[in-house]
Amino acid sequence: MEEELRIGQGPSHNLMKELIISNDVIMFANYVRMTPESWNCLLGKVFNKLEKSTTNMRIPISPAERLCVTIRFLADGRTQKSLMYEHRHGHSTIVGITTETMTAIIDALKDDYLPNLSTENMKEVANYSYSRWNLPNCCGAIDGKHIQVVAPYKSGSTYYNYKNFLSIVLMAVCDADYKLTFVDIGAPMSTKP
Repeated sequence: MEEELRIGQGPSHNLMKELIISNDVIMFANYVRMTPESWNCLLGKVFNKLEKSTTNMRIPISPAERLCVTIRFLADGRTQKSLMYEHRHGHSTIVGITTETMTAIIDALKDDYLPNLSTENMKEVANYSYSRWNLPNCCGAIDGKHIQVVAPYKSGSTYYNYKNFLSIVLMAVCDADYKLTFVDIGAPMSTKP
């Protein structure tokens, strides 16, 4: 019964198919925050890591549905509880799906998008910074920004900052060509230990 509801009414089985069939790029991007081409590329890269085998006990959740749940969690700021009702899965299933899918995305994209932080690479960056800007031993410029947020449930004053509003901190490092080499997003602004 639960599986029939999920397949019959869940957005991964209905809305995503409608968006793909309609070929409406804007509506597709509004829902998953990426183009259909980017979606298909990402799905292709994580498909094998997310594919589960069918057993006598259950039909597995498809890689496309797993990716849809996770992208909605990441792109929309949805809580896992709201995704539980929207996608018609149990809370622990949603937590497992998002954790496993994020790990698969990182594994699939890390070689292309995460910097190589070896000693040799840092020496090259420092040498380039010196030749371009006359800054010796500089591996990057760092800066941060407070991003205003709505307080998460029961967070108290954890996200309250010295500027008198709630925020998370975005920290970034860029190289001598202004290209981002490292980004950290999401630290609360609390000064508590």
